[in-house]
Amino acid sequence: MKRAFTLVELLIYIGVISVLLAILGSVVVSTLDLQLESQDTSAVESDARYILNRITYDLHRATSLTTPAVPGQTLSNLALVAGGQNLIYSLSDDTLILTSPLGSLPLTSIDTLVNEFSVQRLANPGGIPTVQAQITLTRGDETRSYQLSVGLRN
Repeated sequence: MKRAFTLVELLIYIGVISVLLAILGSVVVSTLDLQLESQDTSAVESDARYILNRITYDLHRATSLTTPAVPGQTLSNLALVAGGQNLIYSLSDDTLILTSPLGSLPLTSIDTLVNEFSVQRLANPGGIPTVQAQITLTRGDETRSYQLSVGLRN
C-alpha cells in the first residue's frame, strides 16, 4: 500500500510552517531594528565625544577668543585663535564645520545631523574667557543634546 499525504495533513503542515516563518520573520525584523537603533546611538555618542573633545582641545590651547566677544552673548559660531591660527566652528547645512587656514573640516559623520549649535560666553570674574557650548545631534530616531563649559588656559 502506498503512503501519501492527505489534503488535511498538507494544510496542517503548511499552517505550522507559516506560523513558524511568521515568528522567525518577526524576530529577524526586531533584531535588525535593534541593531539600527544601536548603531544610531553609537554614532551620535561618537560624534558628540569627538566634537566636544575637539572644542575643549582648541579652547585649552587658544590664546584669544574672538566670538562670542562679550560676556552673556550667545552665537551659533565660535571663533578663536589657537596655535597661531584662526579657527571657526560654525553650523552649515546641519553639519558642524571647523574652518582653519588649511580649509574646512566637517566634524560629524555623514548621517549625523546637527540640529543646534550655540556658544555663550560666560562672565568670569577672574578674567579668563570661558564659554558654554550646547549641541544637539540626530541620527535616525536618536536625538541627544550635550553641553560643555570650558575656559582658555591663559
